[in-house]
Amino acid sequence: MKKATVFLAATCGLLSISSAFAQTIIYDDNFANDSSLSTSYLNINNISGSTAEWAFTPNTQLELTTAASGKVDELVGQFSPQALSGAGQSVTFTASFNSPSLTTSGSSGSLLIALDNSRGTPLSPTPGPIGPTATTGATASYIGYAGMLDLSSTPKTSTKIFAKTGTGSNDLAYVSDVVPEATLLSGTAGANLNTADNFKAIFTVANIGGGQDQITSELYDVTASTVVDTYTTTTTTIPTSTFDTFDIGVYTGSEASGYNINLTDLNITESVPEPSTFALAGVGLGLTLLARFRRR
Repeated sequence: MKKATVFLAATCGLLSISSAFAQTIIYDDNFANDSSLSTSYLNINNISGSTAEWAFTPNTQLELTTAASGKVDELVGQFSPQALSGAGQSVTFTASFNSPSLTTSGSSGSLLIALDNSRGTPLSPTPGPIGPTATTGATASYIGYAGMLDLSSTPKTSTKIFAKTGTGSNDLAYVSDVVPEATLLSGTAGANLNTADNFKAIFTVANIGGGQDQITSELYDVTASTVVDTYTTTTTTIPTSTFDTFDIGVYTGSEASGYNINLTDLNITESVPEPSTFALAGVGLGLTLLARFRRR
């Protein structure tokens, strides 16, 4: 009887851990299955006098391109506002892509990714394939978190995570013009990226309690089943607890030819603790205490 009770308690404990969080897909756009763009996006970049640097290929991809050295090209979309009101809640933005130019030879260049709060400001001008926007305007008031992940076959020092607590330029993920901003983490990446592979860029903001957020930037090689770049940090510098905007882009740095990424899917998921989990954990704890009492 004692063994059965202890086993039941342990089983309840394991169940409480394995079902701790319920994940919900709140946004998904699969370009590989779209004959036309099913969602409107804002394309922002700093390529003066040029047309928008993107190209949609039906049932294949949405390509983002930087035209020259030191240029930025970002794609912005919005989803239903998600509030991280309690410990254990998180929002994850996943961008699936491949690229013909991940291993160019310059000294800098990054994949840009961000989760933001528009603070009620809709995408403007009208979302869609548009030309370059001004330095300030459509998304200048957005605040949130941003990550810059190394894009090269050689180590760089450009992998960073930022908290954007103030306003600035339209560049949501390339935050050099945002004032103020806080650099939460800065490090070096040593990833060998294969241009023949498919990748996922994964950016998660999680409320971990105690007035802290945990931000994780990860670059995952799907073809090789390998994490090639990952950075995690915790912070009490929390610009917002509500998110409704995502950003994915490329920054050329000193790469003369620029970077291309072919987006195949954009996905937002929300994770929250299951209420039933806490009840089950309580049952497991109660049975464990009962088992100890009977042994005595």
